Amino acid sequence: MRGREVRLTLDGRERLCVPSFRAIIEIEERLGGLVGLASRAADGDIGLREVSVILWATMDERPVFEDLGQMVLSAGLVNVMAAVRDLLAICLTGGGEPVLPGKS
Repeated sequence: MRGREVRLTLDGRERLCVPSFRAIIEIEERLGGLVGLASRAADGDIGLREVSVILWATMDERPVFEDLGQMVLSAGLVNVMAAVRDLLAICLTGGGEPVLPGKS
């Protein structure tokens, strides 16, 4: 993870994922609120569908959704989880350090 982007290798090719406003809206429309999703991801409690939606929504060059799912399966779901958790963290913090309530 670098700042506000995440790079990962799928199908032998480096992929750039950038959480944008549009990407976040797509993720929320398909999967629900980000805070709960990030919490489940932190616990390792999300599956192929959620991982694929998060990656697909944030990719700068989107493959066919089903092809992406196969790429994730081939890479191993557990092997892409760090990238997904990083993407969700960027969505929630804007890429900066989180500010806790009562702190500024």
